[in-house]
Amino acid sequence: MSEKAKFSIGPLRQWLAFIGVLAVMAAICLTQPLQEMMDNFRLAKFAQKIATTDHIVALEWTLYPSRKEMSLSLTGEDAKRIVRVISSGRANRSLDMSQRPAKVTFFHGTNVLAEILTDGELFAVDDRRYLDVTFKLDANSRSGLLGDLIDAPLRKMVQEAEMKEIGSQ
Repeated sequence: MSEKAKFSIGPLRQWLAFIGVLAVMAAICLTQPLQEMMDNFRLAKFAQKIATTDHIVALEWTLYPSRKEMSLSLTGEDAKRIVRVISSGRANRSLDMSQRPAKVTFFHGTNVLAEILTDGELFAVDDRRYLDVTFKLDANSRSGLLGDLIDAPLRKMVQEAEMKEIGSQ
């Protein structure tokens, strides 16, 4: 009688488990970069949508005591600068926006092109967060075009309205 060669399945199982672990690790490591790449693609499509913007209106509510809506309007070169900032934004899934973002609406004539939310550093398009690439954080200030042209003036208006109302009571 001839002796049959025995085939052991043990090493094969070990290799399959090793390959499975590697695949899971690769999926975990590549998920966020792939999501951010898709977010940047969506932002490019959004940038095409707002390319014809001729004016922008930013809105924010006062908190107390009477909840008034404050607005800021940008036209001309300032509106074009904001469109360029939005178009050059970068996906950022790791940072969260402030609790009080301003709502920014892009117009061409009387037609609403699109809306975003911004807190000066980040902006959100369809619940996806992007970073203002002009934003700089240094020892003396926090600044970027979204913050300088929209967030800071609008927050100042809101704060002045709140103080005026509190002072008149």
